[in-house]
Amino acid sequence: MSLEQDLNIEKHELDTEWLHQPMLIYQWSKDYAEALAVRDKTKQYVELARAELDSAIRENPGKYNLDKVTEIGIGNKILTLPKYQEALKQHQEAMYDVNVLSGAIEAINHKKSALDNLTKLFLSGYYGEARPSSPEMRTTLENKITEEQVKALSQNPRLKKLTRK
Repeated sequence: MSLEQDLNIEKHELDTEWLHQPMLIYQWSKDYAEALAVRDKTKQYVELARAELDSAIRENPGKYNLDKVTEIGIGNKILTLPKYQEALKQHQEAMYDVNVLSGAIEAINHKKSALDNLTKLFLSGYYGEARPSSPEMRTTLENKITEEQVKALSQNPRLKKLTRK
């Protein structure tokens, strides 16, 4: 599924949404962890490329059009070499993936907050035809809705199918 699909909320299926929420966090966190591992590997590859190129330049400066070997000269030359450029490009792409997945996890956490707020709205009778005006009526309605929800959840065939996995 795409992030957009995972962030979509069916407000009339809050039970299913809540049951699916922990799996979303797990899946996106796993993807994030994998992206972090790739980022770390590409960083090591950049460092390795730099070290190998530094050694090669010191061994044969003429091959790299350097008249004299200086730290600044070697460092500047390394930055222009294709091997280093490719390693750096891969690392930058890995960093981008990490940043996108970090944002995805934050968005999934916002979905959790939205589900929490939608559930509170539902329990307060927001989606009903008439909302109770007095605190006593609201408390009675909340208790009634909660009892009805528990009964409906225990009889919901979709939930029974989901919990058997």
